[in-house]
Parts: sequence; C-alpha cells; structure tokens
Amino acid sequence: MDFVVRVNHLPASGETVTGHDFQMTPGGKGANQAVAAAKLGAASVAVRIIGRVGMDLFADRLRASLASAGVDVSAVHSSGSQPTGVALIAVDAAGQNQIVVAAGANADLAASEAQQMRRVFRNASIALFQLESPLATVAAALKIAKEEGLRTILDPAPTQPLPSAILQNADILTPNEAKRTCF
Repeated sequence: MDFVVRVNHLPASGETVTGHDFQMTPGGKGANQAVAAAKLGAASVAVRIIGRVGMDLFADRLRASLASAGVDVSAVHSSGSQPTGVALIAVDAAGQNQIVVAAGANADLAASEAQQMRRVFRNASIALFQLESPLATVAAALKIAKEEGLRTILDPAPTQPLPSAILQNADILTPNEAKRTCF
C-alpha cells in the first residue's frame, strides 16, 4: 500500500516539512507494473503476479485492486508473520520524490518456493521482476523464467548490489535514477 503526501520541497536529513494532499493508494512497484501491463494488453494478454500480502486490512484491498485491473492474483498468498508491504512517498512540487519501502510480507517470499512459480511462468512470454522481494528469491525465479523460455526484465530497485546470477538471467534492465552505482 502506498502512502503518498505532497510537499513543497523534500526534507533534508533531519528536517521536518509540512505535507498536504495525502493519499493511500494500492501500489508497490510490482503491482503497479502488473496493472500497467494488464491495461496495455486489455483482454488479449494474461497478466499474473506473484507476491505476498499480510493478514491485515490492506490485503483484500490490494488483491481487489489488481483483480479489477485484470491481473490474475491467484499466486498472491497471505503471510501470517508480517504485515502487507508499504511505501512511504513524499512528492515535491516539481514531481521529484523520496520513497521508503518496507517489504513486509513480500520478505516471506522464499527462494525455496521458486519451483512452485514455474506454473505461473508457463505459457508466458515476458516476466518482469523488481527487488522488493528477497534477492535469493528473485535470482531463483529469474532462473526458472529463463528455463521456461521467457524474456526477462528487471527493474533493479530498490538499488542494491546484485549477484551475477541475477544480472546473467536478466535480458533487460530498467534502472531508476539513482545517485550511486551498485552494478
């Protein structure tokens, strides 16, 4: 779930600023990308998402939002150990932002479950990944997607050092603007 607040300027380290126009909207990098893909493909393309939600008030709202956009949520499961992931987003008057992500339940998406993901990848042509799940899980899922013959796209955010196994199995990288290099 994204918590977005507009600010006149982004806060400096240690600074508190006053915000306005608060919105709580379904989101998450992977969910936003799945919705965009579903809208672009309309009824002609099946879009599926793999992930975790908590057992909290955001879980059903996020699943319903994805499903209403035409995304298959059958591989989005509940995690009893963590809440649904959230992003805290400040957006300034020029449209620049600062984002803090707490992965929450997506941190429970284990690499040991990657083989179960194979069924989600079957009969697909493209798999899109991001790094709001554990790196080991992303690496295992990327490998399986490649084995299934999919073209793989990796949005390497949040920015972090990446193991070579991830880079070797990513056909396309779509990095965000960042002030540091982690590749």
